[in-house]
Amino acid sequence: MMTSGSIQFGSFTLDLDRLCLRGPLGQTDLRPKSFEVLRFLAQHAGRVVTKDELMKAVWCDVTVTDESLAVCISEVRRALGDKRQQFVETVRKRGYLLEVAVSTTGAPGAQPYLSLTSYLSRSFLSRTCLVIRSRSISRTVS
Repeated sequence: MMTSGSIQFGSFTLDLDRLCLRGPLGQTDLRPKSFEVLRFLAQHAGRVVTKDELMKAVWCDVTVTDESLAVCISEVRRALGDKRQQFVETVRKRGYLLEVAVSTTGAPGAQPYLSLTSYLSRSFLSRTCLVIRSRSISRTVS
């Protein structure tokens, strides 16, 4: 379930309603996956997020290469004007770190933000796992 609100860091606002980034130069529209990468990093600011963790959160069941993530990180950095990695730092052989103070705003009683892709994939995965398990059990019992 998506929640209304935003995530602020530095002079930027990640608008969760309009799915865009606003900064000192105005609004920047990110591609959906790049937006999701930035959202995930912002929700986990102050700690290293591994590449695997990011890829599972953003691409769920889809197999993608590290290049897909690198393209998104590059787009996020470009949108932030982050040539020196002051916001999104690469932690060599580990992942990425959003090293900035983050604050959130949202509607009272709002549910935690969950991307539509994540929600649909998790829902599908849980049903798929149940079907696979029930088939395995029925074959074992028969």
